[in-house]
Parts: sequence; structure tokens; C-alpha cells
Amino acid sequence: MSVTRPSDPSTGQRLFVDPGFDGEPSSDGVPAVGGYRSFTPRPSLRAFVERITVGAEAMGIEEIVVPDGGVHLVFHIGTRPMLGDGTTSPAAAVIGAASTAARIRFSGTLAGVSVRLRPGGVLAALGVPAGRLFGRATALEDVWGARAEETLQRLAGTSDPAARAAIVEDALSEFVTRRGLAPDPRAARAARMIAATAGRGRIADIAAAVGVGERRLEQLFDHHVGIAPKVLARIARFQASVRLLADRPAPDWSRIAHACGFADQSHLIGEYRRIAGMTPTEFLRRFRISDSYKTRGAADAILADASAGSGYGGGRAD
Repeated sequence: MSVTRPSDPSTGQRLFVDPGFDGEPSSDGVPAVGGYRSFTPRPSLRAFVERITVGAEAMGIEEIVVPDGGVHLVFHIGTRPMLGDGTTSPAAAVIGAASTAARIRFSGTLAGVSVRLRPGGVLAALGVPAGRLFGRATALEDVWGARAEETLQRLAGTSDPAARAAIVEDALSEFVTRRGLAPDPRAARAARMIAATAGRGRIADIAAAVGVGERRLEQLFDHHVGIAPKVLARIARFQASVRLLADRPAPDWSRIAHACGFADQSHLIGEYRRIAGMTPTEFLRRFRISDSYKTRGAADAILADASAGSGYGGGRAD
């Protein structure tokens, strides 16, 4: 489930973190942070869609969105946010996979629906290669045509979260049925393997496990996932390190680096700067604003799988 951090009054910013592809499936209508509700898609869509989130929130803040490696559809029924380049988001947009954090400015009432597509199913769900969407917001009208505006109008006609989720499901079902494309099981399996190994598996080995060469796997990811396998592995390592931060006020950064497959602490610091746009210490400070990110079990599993040294001690990672 996605986790949105309360705002930091010293900066007027909020940190948005998503656990990534290995997050547990959400039950229908389960409450999420900020009054949002997360819905598991109907069975016919589960190969294409991981989850649908519906909600509304009055806010005026800049949100730092940490990349999760996924492709998302967003439908803005209320005020549309301003993107990092100073433009306003389309009312219905495809948010391509990204490798660095995005900054988005919200004001007024944010209301709408977001859809996280499954790796392996992006081309089938949208009809365009996933890599073409990388790192940018694309108007859904450019992908779906008139169906995008029709869906927005239907969403505006109800305020019921379950009804809004069903409207988006109807649109997705109509599109995938009409196009007749299927998710690619090799890309989907490889993405799951990257998540399962927290980015520590060799891409060549993963490619061999799904029956393709490394170059062919890159092509499959470009079409069906939207981000290169090695980049997805980098994000998975980053996400694993974030899980290790949960409930640990004084982390041993060297141990975290080792457990998560970074070459050393300097490598970890560099990746935090590239992916989150801040040092690990600054990320930890913002991350501590709330303690609702419940991942201790997953964190312990990461540590158990790595032959790390002694227990947690202090230390900074600047």
C-alpha cells in the first residue's frame, strides 16, 4: 500500500513512498493514508492491474514522490496538480516509470483515482510500449483517445469510492478486450524476481531463468514494464533499504548498505541522492515524521538473508 507522510512544517513538503511491486495485495475498500481507499481489481484485470486507489483530500503542499518503478494512471476529478516542470497535469494522465523523485505541487481539493499497472501488463493495458512513457506524464487521451474523457465524465458523476473504482475497471476492461493484447509472462516473472531478491540478483541470471538473453529481457522491459531491468533493481535495492529504516531510530548505514546489496556506504549515499534527491540522513529525518510504514517483518527478512555484522548502532550517512 502506498504511504504518504504528513508534511514537514519546516519545508512545506511531504514525502510519498510506495513499497514497490512486492507490497501485499490490498483488500477491497481497505482504508489508506489520508482517507483514500485501495481496491483489488476484478479477476479479469489482475494480470494488468495491481491496485486501484480512490479518494479526496484538501491540501496545499509540495509532495516529493519517490520512484517505485511502476506505471500509473491518474484521473483528477478535483484540482489538477502542478508538475515539477511548472506545467499542470492533464486531468487524466499516464505517469511513466521513473528513476528519480518527482516534485508535485498540490493546492485546493485533490480528488480522483489512481491505478498502478502490473509489470508485464503495461503494453496490453495502454496499447503503447511502456518505455515510451518513461519519466513523464502523458495525457491519457493520447493513449486511449475519447475513452479518457468519457471516463472522467463518469467519475465526476459519482462520489462513491467503490463506484469510481468500478468505472475505471470498466474502461480498462473495454480497452484490453478491444485491443486483445496479453501481458508478457516473461517480463512479469522477471520483475517479480527482481522484487523478490530486493534487486540483489544478477540480471543475466534472471534473464536465463525466464528463458531469454539479457538483451532480449531489456527489450521486453521496454515494451511491458517501462524501465530497464538494472534500473528496476536499483529501485528495489533502495526500497529494501527504506524497509530497514522502519522502527530503527539509529540505523547502522554500513550494515544497511551490505544487507541491501550496495557496494559500500558511499554507494548507498550516492543512490539516495540520485533516486530520492537527498542524503540517507535527510530521508530518514523526513521519514520519521510518521511511523505508519509497517515493514518490520520484511526488514528482518532482509537482514536475515544477508550475513551482516553486529547490531544497529548510530552513525550518519550524509
